[in-house]
Amino acid sequence: MKIVDLKIYTMEANWRNYIFVELKTDNEGLVGNGEATLANNQYGVVGAIQDLRKYFLGQDPFNIEKIWRGMHRGPFWRGGAVFTTAISAIDQALWDIVGKASNLPLYKIIGGKYRDQVRLYANGWFSGNGTPKEYAKAASRMVQKGFNALKFDPFGTADLTIDRVDEEKAIMIVSEVREEVGVNVDLIIEAHGRFSARTAIRLGKKLERFDPMWLEEPVPPEDMEGLARVARSVDIPIATGERLFTRSDYWNLLSSSTGIDVIQPDVCHVGGISELRKIAALAENKNILVAPHNSNGPVSTAASAHLLTSMPNGLILEYWVDVPWRSKLVKGGEHVSNGQIRLSERPGLGVELDYSEIKRHPQRETHIDFFKKYRYH
Repeated sequence: MKIVDLKIYTMEANWRNYIFVELKTDNEGLVGNGEATLANNQYGVVGAIQDLRKYFLGQDPFNIEKIWRGMHRGPFWRGGAVFTTAISAIDQALWDIVGKASNLPLYKIIGGKYRDQVRLYANGWFSGNGTPKEYAKAASRMVQKGFNALKFDPFGTADLTIDRVDEEKAIMIVSEVREEVGVNVDLIIEAHGRFSARTAIRLGKKLERFDPMWLEEPVPPEDMEGLARVARSVDIPIATGERLFTRSDYWNLLSSSTGIDVIQPDVCHVGGISELRKIAALAENKNILVAPHNSNGPVSTAASAHLLTSMPNGLILEYWVDVPWRSKLVKGGEHVSNGQIRLSERPGLGVELDYSEIKRHPQRETHIDFFKKYRYH
């Protein structure tokens, strides 16, 4: 069996465009799907996928390690968000083909079932400026829909530092949300890598009384020393990693003394299913949990759910609720209920793209300026 063709589909999805790939084989009707969604960089990603064609067309899709290494090392210039996202989509599609050809769901190929369902946390349930009461009411609606874990960014447009008025508002937002949803709902506080270590420590200490599940990206992703300072000083679990790429970046993170508790590799950006598995194994050696970043669409969600189903140190998966028709993009929909996702026993990733639905939402120009507007993920 060989890969004989590539198709790329792009579509509007609120503040970003979803990007899906389809690899066609010479086995009649057997195709594999992957996702390469990367906000603000859709044209670059599509171009990078096309540039990689020479490394997978004509290849046996079962030779995933060989193809992955060729895509990563062959072009000489490697790494970074755009290039690694392109590799990630191809890697997902290859695993989808292998599962379908073997007539097995992916989780059975990559280690079997460690858990029956994957817990989700809701994100995208409140975007833009709002009052603490408005945040609280929005959080309550998510709980009523079955989610018992919620992530949100209360810090507005702060960057490195935060003024006293915005700081007080942020603390009030978290306070109101906690009071509204009670102690049995986990709150995840997103900082988007914006603060200096000293500012993050001050904020973290004020947030301790709300018992967050974790504080995410308190400092810029490059600031390993600052990250360690925050982890030592704040009595809240610290999570990071959504803007790291391949096992090499994670090796640098995990081999340093940062004191983090949770890593967040994104199956669309870290190098795909192949690379996320290896990163999770590295983290397991240090008893660090894995909560994949997933501000993407249903193919990414399926791939991440298969990984967490089979992963001993898997914790929870991000799930965006901002696109009301996202479940229509895959035939059969996503099996989400009571804040959990249950995989079907269909082979491969278990999802089939509905191309007619994709055509109903054509790609549009999107751009989020993360230093001027509310951070969306």
